[in-house]
Amino acid sequence: MLLERKALATASDVARFKPQISDWVEVLLDEFSTASSRWDEEEANEKRLKNMVSSITNAVALALQDETSGMAYSSKKNIREERCRLTEQGMTPGSRALGAFAPTDQVDRIKTGLSRLHDGMVNDIIAEEGLMTGEAEDMAAEGIIELVREFLDSIGYRHMIDEY
Repeated sequence: MLLERKALATASDVARFKPQISDWVEVLLDEFSTASSRWDEEEANEKRLKNMVSSITNAVALALQDETSGMAYSSKKNIREERCRLTEQGMTPGSRALGAFAPTDQVDRIKTGLSRLHDGMVNDIIAEEGLMTGEAEDMAAEGIIELVREFLDSIGYRHMIDEY
């Protein structure tokens, strides 16, 4: 059974190509708006169009990554089965990767940096927005989640955080 095939591109290659994909999607939607008899300019406001471009761009990038990654269907199936097995054992692939493959000192530095970022954001939110501590902590945590989303998006894995 074929488990691997040669990779044509990496996730980073696809992530670097996302601006071109986005430009292509904008052109596609513009053409589609003239071809569709149901297209309503009022309904397709700027915010909605921006969200459509982002969503379609991410879907195309994910499909491009899937098709060029070199991973055959059987390998993807094996990965899903391994993910289920790890979950049954109370371990996620992420916790396994972090524990087994990420240098502890680097992980500690990142956690310390994120903690400092969080604390600074909380203090600024309280000072500038006048929110209570709990609300400021929640808002800062949302900011850090958005930071992780932006990072994962930059390397072509934004869909990963949306699954959680």
